[in-house]
Amino acid sequence: MNTDSMANEILIEGLDDWVPVDTVIGAAHEAADEAGLDFRALTVALLEQLILGGLMTAGDIGDTGFQSWPDPEPAMVRKVVAQVESFGWAPLGGACWLANTAIGDERARAAL
Repeated sequence: MNTDSMANEILIEGLDDWVPVDTVIGAAHEAADEAGLDFRALTVALLEQLILGGLMTAGDIGDTGFQSWPDPEPAMVRKVVAQVESFGWAPLGGACWLANTAIGDERARAAL
């Protein structure tokens, strides 16, 4: 399944605010249900496209706002997946957040 349109929607949302990982899971769940696929695998594929592609970074919301994790991108994807798994794939805002990179903002604007 091509995740480009889902990635674009998430990136467009990321133009205005940080995006909870729940948004990625929700988009993957909806698309997977329609296609008869496993939403978890689709979520991982989407996270890989966004993070490994340099479009978004994962982190936490702290006292100074969004704080990106210092992990290299592959470790960052694994950390996000481990967090959502620890919440049974339903973190309800309790896991992590994603923020667009400059490249992600550029792609989002091009997709508008």
